[in-house]
Amino acid sequence: PYERVQGCLTWLVTATCPHYAEPVSKTSRHSSNWRKIHKMAQQRICRYMATDLDTKLVYRKQVNKNKQSPVVMMADASFAVEGGMSHTGVLAFLYGNLVMWISTRQRHVTTTIQHAETNAAHEGACEAVWQRRLAADLGVTDQGPTKMWLDNKGLIASTNATPRHATNKHFSVKLLYKNELVKDKKLMVGFLESTRMTADAMTKSLPDQDASYLSPSPKTLTYLRFKMTKMLTT
Repeated sequence: PYERVQGCLTWLVTATCPHYAEPVSKTSRHSSNWRKIHKMAQQRICRYMATDLDTKLVYRKQVNKNKQSPVVMMADASFAVEGGMSHTGVLAFLYGNLVMWISTRQRHVTTTIQHAETNAAHEGACEAVWQRRLAADLGVTDQGPTKMWLDNKGLIASTNATPRHATNKHFSVKLLYKNELVKDKKLMVGFLESTRMTADAMTKSLPDQDASYLSPSPKTLTYLRFKMTKMLTT
């Protein structure tokens, strides 16, 4: 049955398969009213999984020599890709290892790319606060500001200053929350090119394209590679 297979796919994505988060999130929306085309998409995901059994999460031990925050975030969004709704992708790294991922459709219609990116960055900022608290509970006390990588320079400029532009007035509350975290030195944002933004794979399918889960630090890698294929979910 469609629902049973979907439950298994969701469990795999939640546990160890972040590279299937985006297509599985699409098929999960039709669990209560699925049609043949959705079943075909689900079967295609399963067939692709059968050829991708060697892909795995690998965790490497790293030492925090620079006394910086061990938590690093990536946040990205695809604008108006699903019936006018944008899609959010967030990744969280702990000591360079991927520990959390989000791939979900945004709840509200966004009118600009920056609006969609702001929603994604807000999710990333909230998750960064939670990850910092978890790290503190685990005994990590030498935490500097948590780095969050974005690929929108306009959003970075708005985050580092008080948002006053007319295009920001409809979602200024989420910008102000990140501004407060920056002022409190709990968060710092940086620019990362879209070609290196790994969270992009959480927002859309990447046909015939290899993607590497790069650590935000240029000196280290999180050793996870995967291929994404275009899923038939329309």
